[in-house]
Amino acid sequence: SHDDGKTWGNITTILDLPSQNGEKSPIRDDAPTFNPWAHRNNSSVATYRNSAFLIDAQMVQDKRNGRIFLAVDMFPESTGLSGPSDNGVTEFGSGYVNIDGKQYLRLNKKEGYTSKQWTLRENGIVFNEKNEKTGYRVVINGDPKKNFKDLGDVYDQDNNKLGNIYLKQTERNATVPFIAPNTSYFWLTHSDDNGKTWSSPIDLTSQVKKDWMRFFGTGPGVGIQTKKGNLLFPIYYINRHGKQSSALIISKDGGKTWDLGQSPNDTRTELYGKNSETLNSNSSGHELTESQLVELQNGDLKLFMRNTSGRVMMSTSKDGGYSWIETKQVPELNHGYSQLSVIKYSKKINGKEYIVFSGQSVSGNSGDKLRRDGKLFLGEVQDNGDINWDTTNLVRNIKSSGLAKQGSEVYPNGYVYSSMAELGDGSIGLAYENTTDYTTIMYLPIEMQEFFWKAGKIFSDVRQKEPLVFTYDGTETLEKIGDGIAIKRGEGESQSGINVSEGLLVLDQQTKDGKNKAFTQLTLNNSGVAQVNSTQNIDRFVVNNGATGYLQFTVTDTHSPRLKINQDVTAHGQIVAVQVNLQKKLKPNDKGYYHAQGEE
Repeated sequence: SHDDGKTWGNITTILDLPSQNGEKSPIRDDAPTFNPWAHRNNSSVATYRNSAFLIDAQMVQDKRNGRIFLAVDMFPESTGLSGPSDNGVTEFGSGYVNIDGKQYLRLNKKEGYTSKQWTLRENGIVFNEKNEKTGYRVVINGDPKKNFKDLGDVYDQDNNKLGNIYLKQTERNATVPFIAPNTSYFWLTHSDDNGKTWSSPIDLTSQVKKDWMRFFGTGPGVGIQTKKGNLLFPIYYINRHGKQSSALIISKDGGKTWDLGQSPNDTRTELYGKNSETLNSNSSGHELTESQLVELQNGDLKLFMRNTSGRVMMSTSKDGGYSWIETKQVPELNHGYSQLSVIKYSKKINGKEYIVFSGQSVSGNSGDKLRRDGKLFLGEVQDNGDINWDTTNLVRNIKSSGLAKQGSEVYPNGYVYSSMAELGDGSIGLAYENTTDYTTIMYLPIEMQEFFWKAGKIFSDVRQKEPLVFTYDGTETLEKIGDGIAIKRGEGESQSGINVSEGLLVLDQQTKDGKNKAFTQLTLNNSGVAQVNSTQNIDRFVVNNGATGYLQFTVTDTHSPRLKINQDVTAHGQIVAVQVNLQKKLKPNDKGYYHAQGEE
């Protein structure tokens, strides 16, 4: 999309991987709407299980040069994290070996047989177990015209294609002389032209995955760039006991090299001396999996994590993601063991930072039946870095047409994985899966005002293409926040008051039956400004202590706005400032009122 999500282009393939089925996988006429994931455990349908595959993408942009990074989990032919008896990956570690201080991918001469370990060296040249160069070569820089599907292709010295290292040594790949270790990999590609073209992916696995990890993958969604310029991706991994832990990988050099930080599980007292490597507990909430993060203005990182406790878990880092403190539940955020999404709004609103959180809202420890009732919440960051969640008012419910299904149980309002971005006009773009059939991605733009309205706040952003126009017939006192323009329209007499704390409020109430009252009381706070259109009536006008705003009038030859205050003015020791934008031709009898055209 080039217009803040209003229109979308066609789906383009960035990376493709080889399959025993050849060019088409799975072999289905309805492949775009068919869900092979739902059949991954059906061993009788082999053609849904015989490809190398990618899953769980996440992206981050280096704002210094515009480069976009895309990280993804890569699996050779398998069912990924299924059990080894069900075609899941079987090996631990990165799959790389150290030779003379360099990391090289190990190549197994026969599947499951690792005593004769060959290695893949520079330029795709293969060396044998005696450290001798062979006549084999492997494609390590893929062809973008093929979406890099040729990565891993093996050729002999006569340039005959023998197969691919990422497929098993069976079927059409039976002649390949060696294959890559049967484990998970972490790949990274980048684009320097806003996603039009992409680089051949590099394998980061040897930099970040330890020898005791069976799996190492993305915390799908988005990464962030810190104020210092570091690039951060949330990840999680699985140890030898099958237990999961969250962490970050961190690049200080623009994505060239990456460090693995500690997991919050490495310092949690409730694990009784265990850490992410030794964790073997089944206790609720001990495992931490897919995660997303934000950086606060004070430099703190907040990591929000999927887990089995029924509530979102959150941890805090004071050193850029290398270590963690205060790992605890967020009691206000129900959680049913599904992916979650979180971003920080780019500007303060009425002096406060805000976090936007997205997730399903049914509490529990697992199951597709919980993947429903999506909600977005606004978290208000306090001066000490704590986050307050008003889940009654600062919430946006998502109405979904999809279903959450588990066995014979079927529930409406499906909501599965999601991802968010702040758009150019200050609104939030939300992409989400709406069904546990895992076949559909929905897109929904959400105005920030949709969060604040329940709390009696009128929000507008200066980036909005049009001012926010609102009416209100209630009696509660409202508050204008945000640095944009909001226009109060209505008819007759209003029974409510308003506090203008930020931005510009335009009074544009229309007369009905001879009556006109925009608000009972108009109060200026902080930097709030009130503009008067035509003739407006209020009962009271208040300027609070510390307010720097003013009343604003624009006078033309045809338009002379007036504000009539029926009762009193309270200034609390402040000057009642008035700004007049004079756009009329001055006449002799105007001399006592105006000095010259323009603002004064």
